[in-house]
Amino acid sequence: KIFSSIHDIIMMPSLSQAILSILSLTTFNNVLVEDPIETDLIQLFKRKQGIELLSRDSLDLGLLELRIIKEKIQLLIITPHVHMPTTQSLDLEEKLQLLHVCQHHNVHIVEINQYEDALPYRESQSLYALDKCEIVFHLKTFKRVYSHMINDVVIVSPKAFSNHIKFYKETYIGQVSSLNQLLINEILKEYDFALYIKQLKTKFDILRQYLSQLDFEVFYSDANNYAFIKVPFHYNLETILVELQSSNIVIQSISDYYVGEHIFKGFIISVTDVTVASLHLSLQTLIEHFSN
Repeated sequence: KIFSSIHDIIMMPSLSQAILSILSLTTFNNVLVEDPIETDLIQLFKRKQGIELLSRDSLDLGLLELRIIKEKIQLLIITPHVHMPTTQSLDLEEKLQLLHVCQHHNVHIVEINQYEDALPYRESQSLYALDKCEIVFHLKTFKRVYSHMINDVVIVSPKAFSNHIKFYKETYIGQVSSLNQLLINEILKEYDFALYIKQLKTKFDILRQYLSQLDFEVFYSDANNYAFIKVPFHYNLETILVELQSSNIVIQSISDYYVGEHIFKGFIISVTDVTVASLHLSLQTLIEHFSN
């Protein structure tokens, strides 16, 4: 859990808009971002100058500090929990070390929180909650755990930047749909969250049972909500996508994911917004497809 003044909480219509509002701050000219895999974020970072990539495949805090000094980095964008597709998370010690390095060099952090709600409390402590120097922007999304229909994002900003982000929103975006805000409020208010997490884990266990029959390397989310299936390079992903979608298999995305110098070729299956019956049907078809 995090605690913040209501004046520092801003709703945005999408993750890319939330990040753009922070990048609009003239304070941040040199930015380091971990390997982005969301299509809209990849395009966003390609268009912006002064942005360099940080490999999440081999995150070394010592080397990170050297890059911060050498490249005069002012902003770091990172997903501390369940990086997609590697599913890696920073442990508590790594988070504290990261904060120490960034505080020492006056580097601000954008942490993207897409999965924390489904993680055990100890593992889910956010950088924002641990931050004592107000250098962390906390971006909370809802689509990965609650519903893929909710694109809205909440920014919890350090006090020094709240007014600028609000000004950016009013000038370039306008008001986020009040209907969307009401929907999020209702979801959070009505959820029996313990029951929801139990149901999510049940579906995730089903996913594990089926995928264990494949000879492919599989990465499982600690948040019990998705798995990334890494396929051999000779597979044609576009053909696979068409075939699987025609079989009504629930696939979140399918692509080549670039993580540092490595390419993760494969697809993601999410159990969010999926019924147990449709999950069984989809996975049976999936196993039959790759068994042929």
